[in-house]
Amino acid sequence: MKKLYIISVTSFMMFLVFSIHATGQRHQTPEMLFGANLIEAREYYQDKVEEGVDSLIPVYADVLYLSGHNQDALEMFRLAESKNLELNKAQQRNFSHLAQKLGQSSPYDQETGYFSTTWHAVVQVEAYCNNSSNEDFAPFSWNDLLFITSSRTDRETKNRDRYDLTGLPFLNVYAFDQDCRTADTGFMPPSLKTSLHDGPLTISADTNIVVITRNYEDPNDDGAQNLYLGYYTRDNNGWSREKTLPFNDPAYNVQHPYFDDNTSTLYFSSDMPGGHGGFDIYTSEWDGNEWGEPTNMGPEVNSSYDEVFPAISPDGLLIYASNHIETKGGLDLVMFKNDTRHLLPEPFNTVYDDYGITFSSETTGYFSSNRGLEAFRDNIYSFAIQPVPFVVKITDSDTGQNIEGVEVAYRAEDPQLVGETVTSAAGEAIVHEGHTDPFNMTLHFSAEGYEDMEVTTDNFVYEDDRWLLTHHLEPEPVEPEEEILDAGYFVVYFDNDRPDPDSWATTTTSVYDEVYQQYLDRQQKYFERSANSRTQIEEFFNEVEQGMSQLEWFANYVLGELEKGNEFHLLITSHTSPLARQEYNMALSERRFVAVKNFFNSFKNGALKEYFEGEALSYEHNPYGETRSDPGVSSDPQDLGRSVYGVDAARERRVTITWELMTNER
Repeated sequence: MKKLYIISVTSFMMFLVFSIHATGQRHQTPEMLFGANLIEAREYYQDKVEEGVDSLIPVYADVLYLSGHNQDALEMFRLAESKNLELNKAQQRNFSHLAQKLGQSSPYDQETGYFSTTWHAVVQVEAYCNNSSNEDFAPFSWNDLLFITSSRTDRETKNRDRYDLTGLPFLNVYAFDQDCRTADTGFMPPSLKTSLHDGPLTISADTNIVVITRNYEDPNDDGAQNLYLGYYTRDNNGWSREKTLPFNDPAYNVQHPYFDDNTSTLYFSSDMPGGHGGFDIYTSEWDGNEWGEPTNMGPEVNSSYDEVFPAISPDGLLIYASNHIETKGGLDLVMFKNDTRHLLPEPFNTVYDDYGITFSSETTGYFSSNRGLEAFRDNIYSFAIQPVPFVVKITDSDTGQNIEGVEVAYRAEDPQLVGETVTSAAGEAIVHEGHTDPFNMTLHFSAEGYEDMEVTTDNFVYEDDRWLLTHHLEPEPVEPEEEILDAGYFVVYFDNDRPDPDSWATTTTSVYDEVYQQYLDRQQKYFERSANSRTQIEEFFNEVEQGMSQLEWFANYVLGELEKGNEFHLLITSHTSPLARQEYNMALSERRFVAVKNFFNSFKNGALKEYFEGEALSYEHNPYGETRSDPGVSSDPQDLGRSVYGVDAARERRVTITWELMTNER
């Protein structure tokens, strides 16, 4: 069997092998081993390293990395680092990627912003239904068929030679239908399969051009059987014999074809002289008879590392794979859009090798990856892409509850955007779907019972495969009239043992508004001594203030109705906490009622007093003391943080007022 030196076309790991060879590590004997057999290469370099040939430690680390011995490879890279051995650019990259794969760092990790990570998508990924236990990669979707390049064993390859580097069968191209069944490829050139590596390939939409990657049959002057692109054309007389592209040369590799029917342009990768380093992406135009001179896609696409496996998306964007040191690890898929290199998001890219994409529709397709697999065990994965929704979620600022039915108007300048929508029962509405980072958007919210609000913001947070902006709406201020009339009652609160502390009297000269003000003045004491949080104390004192506002409004309301000739009957109940003796608490309940009655009598210089005396304004009072307090409220005089300054106890110290309005029909 002929000695074979294979590179990236055979698999992503082969590509790494060649990358080492191409950087100028020219150890003649080990290089021959390296190209021929990984096991022999490992053994050779291990022996040399154990003999003390430190200069070969980085090469040995690369061999281990290539063959999937990741932990051992990382240890060799660490050893090289400790010995201050110089690593070339590819070895630095491999060190960095390997450390990332194992959840560690290396001294060569970089983050210069070479790639953008601002393109987002919701992506579903599943393993392809017809993966084998060997290499399966470089899918190519054509009509309803999926072509893949594979070293799988079948009846044709079972007894064929295998290439020494991995011991696997030579690569061939296989086709499957949508049900994962082997497809009939009788329409393809009859001589598509050779005794060496064949694939990946590309086919024109009209089936009149097939371009395929192959090995030269004979080694070049360096002993390497490099890769070239062969092609076939079809006319009324059938398929031509294989032709080779005019810029093929045994001295370098030409591989990974993709034919864009819209522009009649062939994209491919090559390490031909004059590139930016490693493999670059090139193009060549087809005029119907001949291929044009290859054009390097320039430094916007190509780097000093390797760019391989080009493809064109349905919307005309170049997507390729790069093993640049700033990828997530190994080969990553890169989309070139608006002169920007975008790393595709997870789950496309991982710390493993992800490459070789093809589209079967606008939003679905396939790609290759060795995620979680052994070396030379690449698989095909299907994907489905959806744009990321931009969602606004509206909640009540007081209760935190979701608000349904909020009208949301939105607009933006870049991208241009304008529209309206309404929130769902979950309080959510989608205002945009796209693949970008958040951008400034002006949003106007309106809902019944809430204050209108307009904001301009880009403060969306990415979570659960969506950009989310949560915003709170303030309820419209509710007038005391609405609250009281809707509830049918209101409550005013008292400080502990007020009015007139330590008194057994059942009457008082205190007026509630004075008692109320003294209560507010002691709020700081509650902050200091209460068992409740400051927030809970603040919320309770808001209720105290609300009770005073409602009492004042109600007094005005009553006076207005009485002046119309109507009558009022008040039902007033007074309460205490359970801290003191029952008899004392009953007397305290009486004093609290009297303080509220004194407020009514003194309101507007006694405007209501005459109605009390004339019985147009009547009342009924029920003092309950502690008898209706919650059983869980503390009565422990040794636990003042709860029995005096606790919110539960404070809510028991109250007067509740309900009423009946009797109108006189005229």
